Amino acid sequence: MHQGAAPRAADAEATETFPRDVFRTLGRAGLLGLPYPEEYGGGDQPYEVYLQVLEEIGSVWSSIGVGVSVHALSCSQAGARPAPRRHDHHRLTRPTTYRSRLTG
Repeated sequence: MHQGAAPRAADAEATETFPRDVFRTLGRAGLLGLPYPEEYGGGDQPYEVYLQVLEEIGSVWSSIGVGVSVHALSCSQAGARPAPRRHDHHRLTRPTTYRSRLTG
């Protein structure tokens, strides 16, 4: 995240542009679903690990840190309740994976 991110962060903030490619990269690296079980496409990491990663990302690019946090919070209930059908369960838990619309 540090390599070249700081100058880019300043430019994106100044021009109010959404860095979709950064989210794609984070998703492909598995960083958007760290606290979720592997069965839902997550990284199956302790919440403390997720928070450390979030802190590191936020220290370089605060709006990306907020975006990752919002993404994780919005997906937090997707796997909490079982869906009535397998198809629905897959559809509901899909956002935690790197293949979600946010990450491409």
